[in-house]
Amino acid sequence: MKLLLIILLSFPVVSFAQQKTTQNVPGDGSFKYISSEMTFINGPVNSDDDYNTMLTKASDNVRLKGNVEFTIGITHIKCDTAIINNDRKSLTASAISITCNQYPVLKGDEIIYDQHSKQAILKGHIKVIDNGVGKTIGKIIYLDFSHESYKVTDFR
Repeated sequence: MKLLLIILLSFPVVSFAQQKTTQNVPGDGSFKYISSEMTFINGPVNSDDDYNTMLTKASDNVRLKGNVEFTIGITHIKCDTAIINNDRKSLTASAISITCNQYPVLKGDEIIYDQHSKQAILKGHIKVIDNGVGKTIGKIIYLDFSHESYKVTDFR
């Protein structure tokens, strides 16, 4: 029985429709996972750990798929897929929608976020949507998350 448990724990974990809510501290740059339809964790994991602890302990990439939501400060981010690397404190996500009550909605194809520097690069066909009207503004936007809400530092 113990051998079977060891074998099972060596395979990736797949989870469905998970939700986590935690207090987010504006300006600290940490990203807080809210929900996704599916989560893939490459082991090893401890069977005694709850889901949120497994996410934190995962040393390899954690892959999130389907209606992924998370926050950085007071900025809310939705995407189709995301990869969190806890060792590097980084997040890469695709099909992005960024909302913050202080700014119009930003949409892009991909975001790469580094928690250490609190900086992100939004890439792809970037649109700003204000009052239901969308306008394409470029291919790259640099974002600073070291404040309560994000700040655009440069765009091209």
